Amino acid sequence: MLRLENYTDIEKNSQTHGDKRKILVNPWFYLTLLLVGSLSNCLTLRDLWKLEWTPTIILTVNIVTSDLLLCLSFIFRIMYYLNCQVWSQEEMMCQVAVETMKTVFYINLYCNMMLLLWTSVIRYTTVVRPHPAILTPLTTTRGCWALCVATWATVVMVVVVKGVKTVSRGVKEDVRVSTEEKNSGQKRLENLGSKGGSLKVRRKILATVVVFVACFMPYHVQRAVTQFTPQEGDCAKVRFQWDVTNTTKAIAALSCVLHPLLYLAQRHLSCCQGRQ
Repeated sequence: MLRLENYTDIEKNSQTHGDKRKILVNPWFYLTLLLVGSLSNCLTLRDLWKLEWTPTIILTVNIVTSDLLLCLSFIFRIMYYLNCQVWSQEEMMCQVAVETMKTVFYINLYCNMMLLLWTSVIRYTTVVRPHPAILTPLTTTRGCWALCVATWATVVMVVVVKGVKTVSRGVKEDVRVSTEEKNSGQKRLENLGSKGGSLKVRRKILATVVVFVACFMPYHVQRAVTQFTPQEGDCAKVRFQWDVTNTTKAIAALSCVLHPLLYLAQRHLSCCQGRQ
């Protein structure tokens, strides 16, 4: 595993080998995501706020809030890419930027994963097999809000505790991808594809899940490959894996922009609405 003190060193080595993409392209890329994502997520939240507070709307509001939080964290990512050549690992701003990037990224990832799972469960309890006794509280407004608060609290606690342990060991990252996480997207697709309910609602939820899986699957695949591929002190291989990691993280970051744009398109563009 790569250590935290090598975080900026790898960036510097990549740039000394002629790679100027990090300081020429990445800041502008994340600045675009910051502006477009923040605006689209705010417009989506304003639109959702006017609707009736059903469990599906409540879960969607929490997903959009998570995406907005990730968009705002791009400020630290932009700062990092602009200063990675001059920052050292001992500088406070470097440590704050790196830890904020990682923490918010994983909070967004696992919050959205769980919120989409709850969306699937609630759709099952209201459409496929209405009101099973054990899941009835989740179909109420109060129960759904309690579920969202518990999800946020659990994810934040796990990610923060994991980050503290990682820093204390001096390790850059040690996030394992379990088999259940890899298959969770497929399971949600199967549950959300069940018959019943409004075609428009099913299309919205299914499209959201497809975007989430498409954006985050490359990151999970490269993480699995990295975990099981020995580095053997090969600097060229380490730099290549580092570039692949940054690329898949950029693809994953697109989800926080595509989600609100997809919602706004389905909500306001007649060509994307389809039949009820």
